[in-house]
Amino acid sequence: KLVLDARISSELVDRCALIYDTLIKESEVLGFKWKITDDKTLVEVDGEHLAIKLAERLYKHAIPSPPPPPPKRNARWEPNFSLLRSPQFEWSSTNELSLQIDARTDYGRRKNWTDTKTGKIEEKLASILDGFEAIAESMKALRLKNEEARRERIAEEAVRLERAKREETHRRLRHK
Repeated sequence: KLVLDARISSELVDRCALIYDTLIKESEVLGFKWKITDDKTLVEVDGEHLAIKLAERLYKHAIPSPPPPPPKRNARWEPNFSLLRSPQFEWSSTNELSLQIDARTDYGRRKNWTDTKTGKIEEKLASILDGFEAIAESMKALRLKNEEARRERIAEEAVRLERAKREETHRRLRHK
């Protein structure tokens, strides 16, 4: 069963579906292709695959431990080790969404859009679509740079091996 990648509470399902629906329809007009795998939602932009997810920011608060039982009269003192247990936590919804793109890009490239006090993600969809193209372009440039560096390392290694081989041949000749 393949579904869009969303880490949200049940209250945000409709909103999340509307955001994804709008993003998919608008991006397909621009020529982007969407694909859902077992664990990711991917958008193909100019041959580059961007992993996208909508996540909800959660609020973590500690659950206070229950008060100790009142001491019994004339009872012998016993140590209470229940106070040493690790604190328990509860997570609650903030109803704040964040669209996150998991991609290797150049430093400083924007890959997250979040609900703020001044605006919701729905108002940032044009910026997100522009971001898809910028991130894909950055990914492509980084990939080309890495491939060039890899080719240079292979060439340097070949030169080093040739030099080592030549030095070994000279050493053997001198030894004879």
